[in-house]
Amino acid sequence: MSTGCYLRLAITCVASIFLPLKILPAQITITSETVIEGTVTSRAGQNISIKTRDNRTTDALISTNPNQQSVVLNNGTRLRAPVTSQISGRLALSELNAGDIVQFEGRFNRLGKTNGKLASLTLVLDPQSTEIVQANPDSPPSSEYQSYKLTATYNKILNDRLLVNVPANQHTKQKILSFELEPNCVVQFTSTDPKLITASMEVERATIQELNTGDFIIKSISLVTKFRPANRDGFDSALRKKYAHLSRTPMNPRIIRSQNFIFMSDISELDARVLLEKLETMHSLLGGYFRAKPSTIIEGFIVEDITRWPDNILHEPAGIAKIREGAGICFSSSNGNNRRAVIYSCADHGVVQHESTHGFCSLTFGSTGPTWLAEGIAELGQYWRLGDNQVNLPTTVIDYLQNSQPKGLLEIAIPGRAPAGNWQDYAWRWALCQLLSNNPNYSGRFKPLAISLMQQQPMVSFEQTYGDIAAQISFEYDFFLKHLQNGYRNDLCAWQWNKQFARLNGTRQLKVKVLAKYGWQASGLVLEKGKAYDIAAVGKWSLTPDEKEVTASGDDRGNGSLMGVIFSDFELSTEFELGARASFPAPQDGLLFVRCKDNFSTLHDNSGELEVYMRLTP
Repeated sequence: MSTGCYLRLAITCVASIFLPLKILPAQITITSETVIEGTVTSRAGQNISIKTRDNRTTDALISTNPNQQSVVLNNGTRLRAPVTSQISGRLALSELNAGDIVQFEGRFNRLGKTNGKLASLTLVLDPQSTEIVQANPDSPPSSEYQSYKLTATYNKILNDRLLVNVPANQHTKQKILSFELEPNCVVQFTSTDPKLITASMEVERATIQELNTGDFIIKSISLVTKFRPANRDGFDSALRKKYAHLSRTPMNPRIIRSQNFIFMSDISELDARVLLEKLETMHSLLGGYFRAKPSTIIEGFIVEDITRWPDNILHEPAGIAKIREGAGICFSSSNGNNRRAVIYSCADHGVVQHESTHGFCSLTFGSTGPTWLAEGIAELGQYWRLGDNQVNLPTTVIDYLQNSQPKGLLEIAIPGRAPAGNWQDYAWRWALCQLLSNNPNYSGRFKPLAISLMQQQPMVSFEQTYGDIAAQISFEYDFFLKHLQNGYRNDLCAWQWNKQFARLNGTRQLKVKVLAKYGWQASGLVLEKGKAYDIAAVGKWSLTPDEKEVTASGDDRGNGSLMGVIFSDFELSTEFELGARASFPAPQDGLLFVRCKDNFSTLHDNSGELEVYMRLTP
């Protein structure tokens, strides 16, 4: 059956046999109510698991749809179950991202000059929030400075000052205001949106009701977290502003489509346009990367509330089960050159992008390859951003990868199909594929390997492709996990394995250019234990486009100073400061690598370079 016929039949069913929503039978009753504390171990759709203080696991249902305020029980009945939720937490200032909306009370005059220090900021999590500058009516009159409540766009932190972009207002013509920060200034946030609940959040109190059907539902829950709640990214927010004129009300199932996708869905018109544009962007990125794309559209079902769907529309039991779990699945089939990919997914955009990546690969190459590659590339597809190859992950995933014993490369790259596993398994596969696809030391081999595996060519494997440089990959993989943060770029942190190194003798000198916008760079110098060396660096560089340039000595906090580290047998010494001039005896044999002192996740906006001269101490 062709794709077009498949979906035309489905929509005909909707028009003619739309079943009424199921109502709560009178025999469903609440049998008990308990209060627990603990930690969220997982949350997918309406399903949430909590590990209590005494190490017991409670699985319950929680309403995440503000319009419906209901859950779907295991027997398929929709039950009205409004929930009261409260999420709160604190972040470091360093976790703010450009474009975040922050709220605070500050003092300034009409010239835009500010007065006083900020002790706290509030991160606004609502993507529909409006920027505003509002005079504080309780502020005592002043000859110059007035107090205002600002809801503004975070720009950056510069020299212990907060820079925000403020909207046009009647109080000042300045577009950027700069406020001094207290040394212990914190960022706090609160939310009542249960969709933001994720694994690792601490449950201070949850009231859970047990039904006579065996189901458990959340009546109220209060949580705290040390992580930034997952929220829509900048591209998503920009699209929501673009389509803000469309309805946000969920609809009955109908066709939504774009150039490369056609779905039946009950999501709102706004969500449909945002999702389809994100999918088309991802489709374009995948096609550009692989230099190939499918000739067939990707089709399927995106379900927000399964009780709005007639019983004869969703046919695949496995797909229906995944939707109920708050997950998704891609059914791929082929008959010669005729290929088809049908997606069953919950309405979470990340899940739809993940499954659509499976569909893209299976339609283009015939299969998605072994599990490690299929899920790793699908996770890349979920997190890829337009024109941006930086790491962009939920903080819970970063925390897990950084604080877990790293899985070996061959533990991840298992040949053939294997159980998909949980989100932790997906995280390791993402990490490996992110490294291989973005690090120039390995990306040249990764694309041909991925295509060959998806085309199911014999005698091709990860081990065969990378076996001769396994030690290098393992080293860079461990380095990547150690320094993993949002903003990290593998292309700017790749180790320069092919650079030539030499020992110094006599009055010979070595010179190397060192870029601010790169991680550890080969100096070309082989250090010999006990010998003394002189280092001199000439030039200036900058850590942000708007900061003043500094020399190799860095600023008054040492940021931007020239740093060194000794590489020996795939082990690194403790890094040490070189500055503009240094003389030191080598503590061990090894290769000298140098860099500009900056966080590895913020290298992309650095500029400038130094010339570094090296010699034996006379």
